[in-house]
Amino acid sequence: MRNFIGIILFSFSFSGCFTDKTCSGDDKSCSPEAMISSYLAFSQDAIYIYSTNQKFQGNLAAYGTTEEESLQNICKNEKFFSGLANQFCPNVQAIVSTANAPLFDYSSEYGVPGNVNILGPTGILIADNWSAFFGSSAMPLKTTLSAAGLGSELFWTFSDSAGNQSSDCSSGNSKDFEIVGSIGTPNSTAVNWLNGASPNTSYCDKSLRILCICYIAGESAAL
Repeated sequence: MRNFIGIILFSFSFSGCFTDKTCSGDDKSCSPEAMISSYLAFSQDAIYIYSTNQKFQGNLAAYGTTEEESLQNICKNEKFFSGLANQFCPNVQAIVSTANAPLFDYSSEYGVPGNVNILGPTGILIADNWSAFFGSSAMPLKTTLSAAGLGSELFWTFSDSAGNQSSDCSSGNSKDFEIVGSIGTPNSTAVNWLNGASPNTSYCDKSLRILCICYIAGESAAL
């Protein structure tokens, strides 16, 4: 058990949570108790959300041979230092809609489980399942993404409120200041959080975060 706790604290120290730059007293992802609790429960079926530390301009397709591969590469490279407590979930995807893989269709495209809880990086409940994650007027998020430990800054989504691809910086190939891409807000539980910033687009030369999911694909992916 002592070695297990040591591994947790080692990972915790490298997650960015011991620095003033990435951690504040209000950031639940930097709570040692929450980190240890999440590690002890890592085997539970859930989808975890984490945020990239690095910010990216709108040319999100520049990091792979396709936009989808590029987004996955971004999430893979950012996972360890993201403050994500559960480093054991093997599959990652970006919360960014593309023409070939809109967010609402992630279950069929990537095997994202459709019937498990959506949790913040340290296990705070955000939504009951993948469909509820996109919300409705009758079923808002359980808490804001910010309160779940995902920071207070805006992020790229390239999505409308229903998870369809929206304004998208020319399919992730542009960082032009005259082209726009859709952005989301971490400070709302309303149905439009995916496309809820005001205005709900940003010029593609602006550097913003990306949110990612970490999950175990399997039979539970079917909606």
